Amino acid sequence: MSRSKQESLETFNKAATDYDSSHQKWTKPTHSFILAELIREPASSILDVGCGTGTMLSALNGNVRKAGLDLAPEMVNKAREKLGAIVDLRVGDAERLPWPNQSFDAVTINLSFHHYEHPEIVLGEVLRVLTNEGRVIIGDVCLPLHLNTLANLLMRFRH
Repeated sequence: MSRSKQESLETFNKAATDYDSSHQKWTKPTHSFILAELIREPASSILDVGCGTGTMLSALNGNVRKAGLDLAPEMVNKAREKLGAIVDLRVGDAERLPWPNQSFDAVTINLSFHHYEHPEIVLGEVLRVLTNEGRVIIGDVCLPLHLNTLANLLMRFRH
């Protein structure tokens, strides 16, 4: 595992305990955008890449097959507490999604895409697990590179 992935894993494992309360101001706007898109055009199977504590998946209602992946085991543990065994939650790397080809009608990525070292590999994997008529919905920050780098650095020192 690369140094930056290891640092990300450590940061988010530590943040898992209070992530839902401490990150609402950051995640709520993009969650709302993604949920509105999924209501506008529902899917029967959804994968949330970088699922964190499962907030996005927990907001989805109806007869939807849900799955989530996160690099940080503690985040996945929190998601399991919230969602139970009915959701297919896995610890793993977004560059190697552990599902077969064409497994999902929709793939969401909320506020994790900017952390990926090789976004082109992640997108390739997302397209691989997406059905032919499926769609990808990404909610993320768009900052100039130097500000994004600074924000990621400061994330390590947050309480």
